[in-house]
Amino acid sequence: MFADDIPFAEDALGDQFVLRQGVVWKLSAETGEIASLRLTLAGFDGAVRADPDGFLALGPLHQFLSEGRKLEPGQLLGVYPPFVFKESADGVMVSAEPARERRLFLSDLARQLRDVPPGEEVHFRFKP
Repeated sequence: MFADDIPFAEDALGDQFVLRQGVVWKLSAETGEIASLRLTLAGFDGAVRADPDGFLALGPLHQFLSEGRKLEPGQLLGVYPPFVFKESADGVMVSAEPARERRLFLSDLARQLRDVPPGEEVHFRFKP
């Protein structure tokens, strides 16, 4: 991220959207990768309105809500296993987490995965 970046949106999973020199970029929180969406702010708004489920990947939110749960203000969705791992293709568990804790987890995950080559096996260790 650059000092001139203007964060303006966040999806339910903690991915961030920033405006950089008039262009919208997406920060994928699990990996820390940032990529241009090649959209202006107006284009971003139009894309979200045209296909919110697809553009914002709202599947996990729908899963969470369909289980009769509610996402409260100040919460983000946590998914296990994280989508960056191939095991997530078999399905994920979705939970509500305090936004601050979720962002800290995502930041730490991205930091730990930064130098891991694609396809490398990764093991989780949970601390009590």
